[in-house]
Amino acid sequence: SPLIISSFPTHSLLTNEPQVGLSISPLSNNFLFRKISTNPFPKFFKRGLNVTLSTDDPLLFHLSDDPLLEEYSVARASFDLSMTDLSEMARNSVLQSGFEDDLKKRWLGDDYEKGLTYCDERLTHVPLIRAKFREEHLALEQMLISLISAGKGRDVMREMMVQFSEARDAHRDILKRNAMEVPHML
Repeated sequence: SPLIISSFPTHSLLTNEPQVGLSISPLSNNFLFRKISTNPFPKFFKRGLNVTLSTDDPLLFHLSDDPLLEEYSVARASFDLSMTDLSEMARNSVLQSGFEDDLKKRWLGDDYEKGLTYCDERLTHVPLIRAKFREEHLALEQMLISLISAGKGRDVMREMMVQFSEARDAHRDILKRNAMEVPHML
């Protein structure tokens, strides 16, 4: 269950490794388990997990004739989602679905099976830069997990911290040299 996964960060990593699909029903969860304000959906989505919205017992938890549209509308308002976010979730839903390959090709593009960056952005309305960002960060997380499991995680993290610190200092120096007024904190 996505609600259980949210309680254990290591479980969240495991679902990210193979991009296991998570289907979440915030309205149902709101009535049964967890209020929308504490629902893990936005955190999962921002981390790049393969999440989508779904309905659960529409006769009990939904007030409209279109429960899935209701889930999307409530999620957009509750979690401050953009139209690109909604399009990405819809694309994830098609990828997770059991629809036949010809339907997936019609909705995602002929090369969708090659990966997110091969989905046709004219069909999915998910910009290529978003798909590339998701794939790049997933690859980086997978590399880090591999390094940690090989016992190199601590050394790599130390080296990364040094590099981030040096980059931050270099960025600050560039700003100082080019700024007319430098805030006192710098």
